[in-house]
Amino acid sequence: MKDLTQHQLIRMLSEMIQFGVIVDVQAKPLRYKVKFNEHLTSDWLRSNVGHAGKVKDWHPLQKGEQVVVLKQFGMHGGFIAASLNQNSFDQPKDNLNLFYREFPDGTWLEYDMEDHKLSGKVTGTVDLNVAAEFRVESPKIVLVGDIEHDGKQATTGDISSGANITAANNISDSVRSMAGDREIYNGHDHNHGDPKTSKANQSQ
Repeated sequence: MKDLTQHQLIRMLSEMIQFGVIVDVQAKPLRYKVKFNEHLTSDWLRSNVGHAGKVKDWHPLQKGEQVVVLKQFGMHGGFIAASLNQNSFDQPKDNLNLFYREFPDGTWLEYDMEDHKLSGKVTGTVDLNVAAEFRVESPKIVLVGDIEHDGKQATTGDISSGANITAANNISDSVRSMAGDREIYNGHDHNHGDPKTSKANQSQ
């Protein structure tokens, strides 16, 4: 290092922090190429990934993102330390109370710390696989849309419906099933009085 000229030292110091735009992304191993100017593009670089131990993150940077690249003094390569907003990819919100993430397909997730409200939109499907128990606790749960349920269902509260209820099989209460009631009704007669009445001629 003692043989470096002042100009070389200034150049090496200036290269320790560089700004550029991602021009290529490699999925495995996750690496990026960054273009600093018309004449200079980096080799494959790593980036800050959040967690990389027993807890792991996966949220790759995208082509076109403006990034900050840090490089150890006198060494080649470096790594991407952060992303920056730019005119072509400006900030999506201007409310400091929001946590917000947006995806290219229109899906977004938002938490408003002031209103204490979590909201979002998914343009595709939501698929969750829970090994033990999935529990939601709220004074009121509102579901809008058709519901399909595969499995047993138990409730400790009353059930009411503003429309028809249809069952493919039997419905029972604590005494007997509806089919049992129907069998009693269809076969019953009145053996008191004179004359004795016959069985019902209209089946239930």
